[in-house]
Amino acid sequence: HTCSVCGHSYTDGNTAAKGNSYTTKEENGKRIYTCSVCGYSYSESLALTYTKVSSISGDNNYVITFTSGSKHYAMSHKNNQISAVRVTVSNNQITSEITEDLVWTYSDGKLSYKSGNTTYYLYAQPAGGWWGWWGTPTLTVSSSNSTAVSFSSSKLKVGNYYLRYSSSKISLNSRSSTANCFIEE
Repeated sequence: HTCSVCGHSYTDGNTAAKGNSYTTKEENGKRIYTCSVCGYSYSESLALTYTKVSSISGDNNYVITFTSGSKHYAMSHKNNQISAVRVTVSNNQITSEITEDLVWTYSDGKLSYKSGNTTYYLYAQPAGGWWGWWGTPTLTVSSSNSTAVSFSSSKLKVGNYYLRYSSSKISLNSRSSTANCFIEE
């Protein structure tokens, strides 16, 4: 540092900034930036769209919805519990915010999601008691079991039963509700 009046100068211990060099990766609907120089990291949400499709195929992310009257509900796996969350649909796209707990991955004929290092699958749990598989199974998630899923004519079949939305609940039944699949783009 040099004084412009008297010319006195001194040097301090500051050094020039090294700058930042960021690498990026996409994970759980976010773009994550990490500086390779200092390690600082931040993320931003990706602007994903979910568009209605008539079929589902391997290794894609989907949101599964049901319609009741004029309202739409998406199947959630929040806290490893199956429930329904209200969403807004317009022009064959979901227009409301999609949270991670509404997204399911379809791969190898099964619906799943990842939480931490564990993969959980949509599972048709056999009915209890002596009826076993002759009773209607319970819809649940499991890290060790999975059930084949198919989608045809706006009906989502889990094993030998259909997903059904009624009275604010998603369950399995021999009768189906109209389901819609929205692919992540």
